[in-house]
Amino acid sequence: MKIAFDFDDVLTDFVSEFLRYCNENDGTSFVLSDVLEYDLQPLFKRPHAEIVDKVFKFYQSGSLKSLQPQNKAVDVVEKLSKDHELIVITSRPTQLTAETTSWLDSHFPQRFSKIILTHHFSNDGNARGEKNDVCLREKVDLIIDDSPEWAEKCANSGVRVLLFDRPWNHGVSDHKNIIRIKQLTDVLQVI
Repeated sequence: MKIAFDFDDVLTDFVSEFLRYCNENDGTSFVLSDVLEYDLQPLFKRPHAEIVDKVFKFYQSGSLKSLQPQNKAVDVVEKLSKDHELIVITSRPTQLTAETTSWLDSHFPQRFSKIILTHHFSNDGNARGEKNDVCLREKVDLIIDDSPEWAEKCANSGVRVLLFDRPWNHGVSDHKNIIRIKQLTDVLQVI
């Protein structure tokens, strides 16, 4: 089976670290449970472009290197890699290809056969495709993601989705191709 993993908030807890960075730099006191939508605009009450700029400042601060794998992610990926082909499909901008690849090589050496950055989370409008299209092109059987939008689009395209439970995806409607998981070890039971 070919299995795709999202990067941020599946393999690593990006949002918690980003909120910590914002709290330290902006004097805010946000916590993960405050993030009730995938789009951070309602939380920050700032235009999308400003939020993207803030995320890029987070990346440039060196904080990206300090991100740690989600609980049990290393074990789950290692076990799955023995019997399945694993790839990463992330909405990260292509400018982060080197940093993303380096981080994955450091924490998950030789576990992923391909890393695809769709450049969807950027200000320039040059996305390299939507995750559902990438999944179809790459012949992905299953994707593990946290985004409500990508979960529904992938499911509607016929790709099975394991939706990693996060506060911002509780509004995802029932779909025959979506299974909600509470922790990454649930992946092993589903597969």
